[in-house]
Amino acid sequence: MHIYIRHWQICIPHDNSDSELEQRHIYHLIEGAKAAIRSRNQQAVSSIGANLVLAGVTMDSLREFMPIIEEIGKFQFTEDFREKSRGTLLLIDACRHWISGEYARTEEIFKSAIMANESHSFAERYRNLVYEILSHFYMEMGDYEKGIAVAKENFRNAESGGLDDFSLSMSKRLHDIYASVNQKDSADKYFDIYLHLKERMSQKNGFGSVKTLDFLDDIERINAEIDNVTAKFEEQKRLRILAVGFSVMLLIIVLGLLWVYYNLRKNHRILFKQNEQMQQRESQHRLLRNQWDKEKNELINIIKERRTPGMGTPESDAGIDNDTVDDVTQTSAKVNGDTTCKADDEKEKLLKVYASVLSFMDNSREIYTNGFTLADLCRAIGISRQSVSKAINVCFGDSFPQLLNEYRIREVTRLMNDENSDNLTIEAMAEMAGFKSRTSFTSLFKNKTGLTPSEYLKIKRNKRN
Repeated sequence: MHIYIRHWQICIPHDNSDSELEQRHIYHLIEGAKAAIRSRNQQAVSSIGANLVLAGVTMDSLREFMPIIEEIGKFQFTEDFREKSRGTLLLIDACRHWISGEYARTEEIFKSAIMANESHSFAERYRNLVYEILSHFYMEMGDYEKGIAVAKENFRNAESGGLDDFSLSMSKRLHDIYASVNQKDSADKYFDIYLHLKERMSQKNGFGSVKTLDFLDDIERINAEIDNVTAKFEEQKRLRILAVGFSVMLLIIVLGLLWVYYNLRKNHRILFKQNEQMQQRESQHRLLRNQWDKEKNELINIIKERRTPGMGTPESDAGIDNDTVDDVTQTSAKVNGDTTCKADDEKEKLLKVYASVLSFMDNSREIYTNGFTLADLCRAIGISRQSVSKAINVCFGDSFPQLLNEYRIREVTRLMNDENSDNLTIEAMAEMAGFKSRTSFTSLFKNKTGLTPSEYLKIKRNKRN
């Protein structure tokens, strides 16, 4: 606990004979209030709050003390302690109305404050404190009768309760009141009582103003030491916070690296799977072409064997072209009267056309030229646009642009895998494969491989190195 809290109860001189001592006491009282609020010491906040009100009233400085008094009024007491602090809160509320000039409301709150905290151990001291403040209020209002009556009752209560500090302050208070209304005998009476009490308390406590000042010097020296220790503690606390922050940041970096590593491995797996799929499709294409070549040759041989007179000479068979095979296949079906083979013939025809398409695309660099179209493909293989488009849709399961894009994506991945292409940029590779737009190429590439071109290229080169 801050030492100001421990020593705020040092009595404020009521005779104003030692202004330095008085100011030192007030200083400690205010610092005690601040320390109590910072440390959330409820008991100290409540007690100091009430005494701050008394100090402000007795020194005619209530308005100057109101900022710290109101800060105490805003203090958040716990529910079980709030009832104990009710008296302090009432005093603070009364002072607000007093300063605002709402005197009738002020008197009502003071009367409520007198009855507050009756059940607590400090009720007697609290009631005397309220009475003392109330006597000042009545005198300021010009109601000398009530002021004197409250002061006398408070003096009697203090005497009977053995509260010498209140007896001392109230005897001085009564002397001042009677002196102000020119009642000399009564004023002298209470001044004699005041001197007697002061002497008795001085002998009882064993120190006067000088010893008190020395004591306060010790308190302030100790406070300075406490402040120094507190500053060092705060610095150590700050360093600990920095250390914790650095540790958290380091942990985040490590977790980030682990996440990158995990995703890199994941991308490797995706890449491997995508490459597998591309290789499987390419193998299927090769098997399809081989199957078609075999079936085509078998079909041609069958047609040659079944040819009727007048359809040509064996020498002309050597130069049979693809279109002729179609015609012959159809003729053969009619000759044999096998009308149920039309569907099979159609399938074989589509397979043949698709095989021609794949053969051209596998062996021609023309498909990687910018602006290559379906019409260019049809002209190159000598088959109608309708037949080619239908064969691609049925056998490939998609349109010509998609088939072309797949070949071009595969060409880019081939360039990425080629060490001789390490000096090429992604844009250059895409352009070499026939892509016009970087945006569309990137989208198509990621759709096919599951990776962006940059990610794919980085993984491939890292794997190669």
